[in-house]
Amino acid sequence: MEKNLRTLRTATFVMISLFCLGPHDAFGNQENASEQSIESVQKKPEIIIKITCGCKALQLKLCQQAAEEWEKITGNRVEIITLPNESNERLNLFLQLFRSKSRDVDIFLVDVTWPGVLANYLIDLRKHFKEKEISEFYEVIINNNTVRGRLVAIPWYVDIGIFYYRKDLLKKYGHKIPTTWDELEVVAADIQNKERQNGNSRMWGYVFQGKSYEGLTVNAMEWFFSVGGSVTGPNGESIIDVEPNRTMLERVHEWIGSIVPSGVLGYTEEEARGVFQSGNAVFMRNWPYALALLNAPDCHLAGKVEATSLPAGTGAGSGHVGTLGGWSLGVSKFSQHQREAVAFVRFLTSYKEQKRRAIEGGISPTRHALYKDEELLTKQPFFAKLSNMLGNIVLRPAVQFGHLYNQASAEIFNSVHSMLAGNRPIDSALKQLHERLSLLLKKVGKQSRECFDGQD
Repeated sequence: MEKNLRTLRTATFVMISLFCLGPHDAFGNQENASEQSIESVQKKPEIIIKITCGCKALQLKLCQQAAEEWEKITGNRVEIITLPNESNERLNLFLQLFRSKSRDVDIFLVDVTWPGVLANYLIDLRKHFKEKEISEFYEVIINNNTVRGRLVAIPWYVDIGIFYYRKDLLKKYGHKIPTTWDELEVVAADIQNKERQNGNSRMWGYVFQGKSYEGLTVNAMEWFFSVGGSVTGPNGESIIDVEPNRTMLERVHEWIGSIVPSGVLGYTEEEARGVFQSGNAVFMRNWPYALALLNAPDCHLAGKVEATSLPAGTGAGSGHVGTLGGWSLGVSKFSQHQREAVAFVRFLTSYKEQKRRAIEGGISPTRHALYKDEELLTKQPFFAKLSNMLGNIVLRPAVQFGHLYNQASAEIFNSVHSMLAGNRPIDSALKQLHERLSLLLKKVGKQSRECFDGQD
């Protein structure tokens, strides 16, 4: 059984999303947290909960499995709604649904940068989760998901930018893992050139996400913060036009065509992974999800790839950082089944379910206790290292720009893309970007937010 959902793409409605029927719904089992009664739901008539679950095959499979377990517990069902690949397209779809007060979706997958944009459309989950439950998630993500005192989404899985490397190639050519951008340049160039001399003419030193989209904003945050730069100051003002940022952009621009393929300016996460996984890159910046795929039994790189923190600069304020990413689950104000939807969110974000997803899919949990779970660490030893990396998170300026973050990010990634491509001088482009971001920050406090009647 399939259903279609109309979504707004620019000024026209386009059919883009399939409602894939999956059996499912229920209150969740949660270790180390108070549990609500399952029996109180079991006796009720079947209820259908509609949820957006992601788009990657593994994520959908894990979501479907969880939903099947949910059905066994409660007798209810879940319709899993497939989503566009690009996060901006997803957000446009969600906003169209919310502005029409649609009841077509109960649970929304919320990107780490969206709480300020979607806050007025999601219920306050502090009214449904006890403080003890909330405290079991990483505080930085809970704070990120709290808007004007309202917790609008429960963290489901966390992402952080990490540095992948071919340990076999480092050993082959006698190099250590680069810990600074200076070292990266030297090691990447050396291995790239020697591999080309040995017959792999397609080898490159480094790949990242350089397409003009949110992923480039993420990379820019890591570049800036790693060398002591930033985007906004302590009072929320734009400080993007500073020397560390400028110098780092000049450095990355010089990489293009040298140790980085020119095609990187069209890469998203999957294009970068494709080049790396094909054996044509020594180093890669990506999210943790790629590690399980690269070390899968059917991957020819299995056992040859590891990951660590991204390189740092060498000046004042420099350090190893990774941009916070990940997704949370929020419940629509317009849902007709808020109580059941909250229960399903509780189940999906429970200790037991997050542990299963981590073991079977390598998906990073949002509960800090799981990073000390012996069984999980035995089966996914990288999580011990990831736990330390999560202490060096940097945030995109979503809080500062609030409901205008999407516009601010577009200004950043479009401008940075133009600079890296050599279409605009970095000095003047950075100054202009600073002016545009400053104007947006002024608007944040002036523009009225859309408000909707209704109870949580």
